[in-house]
Amino acid sequence: MNEMGKREWIKMIEANIKKEPIKVYWAKLQRLSNYRSECPFCARGLFLVKRSQETFELLDEDTCTYCATRIKYMDFDLLLQKDGVK
Repeated sequence: MNEMGKREWIKMIEANIKKEPIKVYWAKLQRLSNYRSECPFCARGLFLVKRSQETFELLDEDTCTYCATRIKYMDFDLLLQKDGVK
């Protein structure tokens, strides 16, 4: 949080949570592992590939762990293939 103060960071999170998900391609994200990708919007957080709390199935929407940017995977079928679901 060196570049921005805590209040600015909280305001950014609150704003990002309210925004519609940004459409991205999972295959184009910088991945650290199969289920962890670097957030291209803040370069500090991760997309961890959300799972349903009821069924544990992979979900096509995700949220950055640092800036709370919401995304929707446009190539979700590719992610499922990598997971062995399809």
